[in-house]
Amino acid sequence: RSRMSLGKFQWYWHRLRAMSPSELAQHARKKAFQVVDGTRERDWASVPLEGSGVFPKLSRAEDAPATLRQALRRDANAILGGHWRAFGHLDLKVDDPPKWHCDYLVGNDLTTETSAFKLNHRNLPGGADIKLIWELSRWHPLVRLAMAAYVLGDEGAAEKCFVWLEDWVKHNPPFRGWNWTSALESGMRLVQFTWIDALLSGKAETWGFDAELDTLRHEILPPHAWFTWRHRSFGSSANNHLLGELAGLIVSIIRW
Repeated sequence: RSRMSLGKFQWYWHRLRAMSPSELAQHARKKAFQVVDGTRERDWASVPLEGSGVFPKLSRAEDAPATLRQALRRDANAILGGHWRAFGHLDLKVDDPPKWHCDYLVGNDLTTETSAFKLNHRNLPGGADIKLIWELSRWHPLVRLAMAAYVLGDEGAAEKCFVWLEDWVKHNPPFRGWNWTSALESGMRLVQFTWIDALLSGKAETWGFDAELDTLRHEILPPHAWFTWRHRSFGSSANNHLLGELAGLIVSIIRW
């Protein structure tokens, strides 16, 4: 154990020596932001949101080809039955609503409301993998349900999408838990929610979900945009991570 500790110390020492003054300053800034965001409560509901409708521009639902309609019907039925596909190829059986902090591959639920700034997502207990947890909260199945609602007029798919988003908000308060340990993940959720909002807003009032959608906008958008920008990647973690974070900010800011 002492040998392992020494090796870890040496790694950090060499990493510290390799950092430029600007990167050291960025690390200090990151720690300061973590202290503030980990302790300060904010009134996210008071943030004004005005939709522009500029992005995205949706094709007419009636123009969707038969093959797309069939695929959406099949996928929506599978998702509603708890069959989710992770990473485009890995089949998972999830709960209704999903356990948002669970690695369903190994069956390890790590639900917590601990400050995300105190969690080490690189070392999870019980063989769990953070990428399996993050994948649930990338909301691919929820976007698919929103597509089914838009193209097929599937009110049940829309309702389930709202219910699961509300449950996500309930179990993932801002900056707490595993799903707030990466700005890339929050940036990707901004992209996904932008599309969900566009796909569902047209019929939300008709189906009686208008108030729920407006509430979700205020619960999801301000803390996600805040976190994604303030805790954006830098140094060796930037590159494609930063691209994903900025993409989420750009598309959400264009829509609102």
